[in-house]
Amino acid sequence: MRQVQTTNITNENINGKAVFTFDSHHEALLPWAQCARDLGISPRLLTLDYHCDTRPAFIGHSAVDIAADAGDEDWESRAAVEVAKIDFRDEDTVREAILKLRFDEHISAAVQSGIIDIAFAIVGGSITNEFQSNEQSAAEAEWRERAHDTPWVPMPKAKAPYTYSIPDERIIELPHQKVRAKDHPPSRMYADMALESTFLSGRLNFIETITKSSGVPGLFEAPFILDIDLDYFNTRKAVQPADHLVFHQLIRRAQIITIAREPKCVTDLQKPGEKLTSDWLEAELKRHIREALSTSPSEDDLTTPEQTSA
Repeated sequence: MRQVQTTNITNENINGKAVFTFDSHHEALLPWAQCARDLGISPRLLTLDYHCDTRPAFIGHSAVDIAADAGDEDWESRAAVEVAKIDFRDEDTVREAILKLRFDEHISAAVQSGIIDIAFAIVGGSITNEFQSNEQSAAEAEWRERAHDTPWVPMPKAKAPYTYSIPDERIIELPHQKVRAKDHPPSRMYADMALESTFLSGRLNFIETITKSSGVPGLFEAPFILDIDLDYFNTRKAVQPADHLVFHQLIRRAQIITIAREPKCVTDLQKPGEKLTSDWLEAELKRHIREALSTSPSEDDLTTPEQTSA
């Protein structure tokens, strides 16, 4: 029998909802796989995070392997071998994968291995691969070809109407949005909006537009996991929104909730003077979960994202 190192994951049942908490975000792979096993299908993922967490799976581990033996095989081939070892029906293979994953590789590993169907990322910090319309992608591809001969040509902006497709990697990093004139990353005002209904409604509406245009079920039409990295909250106000209606709707509708504590990132990324800790943020987040699940489902749980933002 294989001996596999255990992970440090806390599993709580909060008013009927399974909530998993862990320090390192890549440990999320374990409860995500358990959710897929319980459902019998791959759920979606909606993640709230300061970072994108969309680095290719096993790139760090594969690079170390190559440096160690100086073989001819590239890191993509080695990484593909590691992904192929993951079977979400076999918990040991998931645990073994966690030991080889590095920072920000867990979403790629989950999607490539079939644990997660499609991942939608609401990102507070820098975005590495901002999602674009088909029209904008085509315009930029044409621009890059022309730029070889005429480097002075400005980057084009495609005109509406826009259409969207699910990318091959099935990971969508949602663009930042302006909710007020001066609200933009990394401002404190933007950080404060992290859970406000106006902010989340804008992101959910965009997800609805993407899914409809792509011909796939909407976020609320298929099981999804709500995943939250505590470093998403850079101010105290961020986790204490004036209007939590949409966030509580997400809590109620999620199949499970996973929480990455990431204490070092919480310390490093918070705004000056906020005195945030993972312990305090976790307590505040679980307060939201208890409150959202202690009330009877109301009409807002039956609304579409568009109706919620109206």
